Amino acid sequence: MLNAEIKTASTAYVPFYDSQFLEGKTSFIVTILKDNEIFFGLTTPPVLSEFGNGLYSLSFVFTESGYYAICIEGAIYAYFNVVTRGSNDILQDLDDSSLGSYLYDKETGLLKLLRKSGSELARYTVVDNNQQTSRELIS
Repeated sequence: MLNAEIKTASTAYVPFYDSQFLEGKTSFIVTILKDNEIFFGLTTPPVLSEFGNGLYSLSFVFTESGYYAICIEGAIYAYFNVVTRGSNDILQDLDDSSLGSYLYDKETGLLKLLRKSGSELARYTVVDNNQQTSRELIS
């Protein structure tokens, strides 16, 4: 069984065998559950591919985040955790935050957090008074 995290708008492939290893089939009964409810919201229909000897694949494009289960001919073949930001993106941001640099413009109070590559990761306004200094996220 396939269990994966994917980003919204990316293609997910689910390989499976026909129960009788038949070739040439053009349709299968497919049920999609999203967060434990039957889901009818695919913007594009699944695409079926045949590889021979009863091996097929269905490809899906999910445009909404959530936890999906793919059932084909009554059996669960895949679980997908569809997210807007993947784990790798979050880890990259953490890496860039810890190893990147920053620029602080004292005149405007603008603080720019930079990635290791030099591109901008985030912008903050800095508020400084006699008791404390704080930063507020702009973007």
